Amino acid sequence: MTDPDQVLSPDPRLLGLWASSLSEVRTVGSDMPTSLPTVAAERRRARRRMEALAEDPASLTASQRLAVLTMALCGIQAGVWDSPVGDQGWIRVVSRALESLEDGGIPERLSPQVASWMALAIYLMHEHRPTTGRPAEVLQYEKTADAVSYLLPDADAELLAGIAEPFTNASGYPVDPDAILDVIAMIVQDDPLAEAVDILEANHPAWAVHKHGTALLHVDGDFRATFLPAAEALEAITGTGTVTVWATAATGTTGAWTLAVRHDGTLIRVERSAQGQFTWHHYALGALASPVGIARNPERANRTRIAHGPLNRPFDEAIKALAATGVNLTADPPSECPA
Repeated sequence: MTDPDQVLSPDPRLLGLWASSLSEVRTVGSDMPTSLPTVAAERRRARRRMEALAEDPASLTASQRLAVLTMALCGIQAGVWDSPVGDQGWIRVVSRALESLEDGGIPERLSPQVASWMALAIYLMHEHRPTTGRPAEVLQYEKTADAVSYLLPDADAELLAGIAEPFTNASGYPVDPDAILDVIAMIVQDDPLAEAVDILEANHPAWAVHKHGTALLHVDGDFRATFLPAAEALEAITGTGTVTVWATAATGTTGAWTLAVRHDGTLIRVERSAQGQFTWHHYALGALASPVGIARNPERANRTRIAHGPLNRPFDEAIKALAATGVNLTADPPSECPA
């Protein structure tokens, strides 16, 4: 059998990064192992020390805080943490280390190096974050990415390619610097729909997903029913603003489809049958009533329903929200796919 200690032995390039970073923080990290740990007890000790440094950065200089982030990323690659998620996962630690750098005090000469390491860290968080639901790690990733986004344009492409070389992505393949830049561009542009496309394409490779403008997302696939995929796509769009998902079956845009709209803390559902008949639903969203939960559970849908009279009658909130997101129900289809 393969020796697990050998499996955890890191790339020599990681050892160099670890050693140089340890030297940078030696005054506060002198009790850490001088090489990447391969024994369980040393791994635990290294984790505890890196977590402590990330949680209490006030006494550290900017270069020391960068060294803590560098060591944490080397530790991830070497298997120091067992998982990215959970109370003992590395996403929490990397998130804190990134936020400590966002606090300011970065010398201008250090800015490209800090931004490049930040870019790699954000990319790894993006790769390993859960892509379904809204667990704590997703919220940490989004919060951290938003906090450091203004620093990321200082990343240097050549430097980024060099520091990314020893690292692998969530699939175990070498990190592509261009993939890092794509993620960073998405964050800097602050486009929730683009981020949703990224998530949905990862979770559902058979779906066709694209944007119609800035507030309408179109998903198309081999669906038996279109409400649930519309609800899932809607949950993938971060924020609280008014947005619409248009879900169509692969049989074509003129058949049955669903529009799911997030508006003012509610879910609006407009469905067109294959015969061209419309139904209009309105639901209150909350901690226990998500779009997917409502789509999956008819009882929950009934409990959260906001009445507006007969279901074949449109209501004002729906008309205004659809218009605001670029939907035209007087046309067929209600939105034209971009060329």
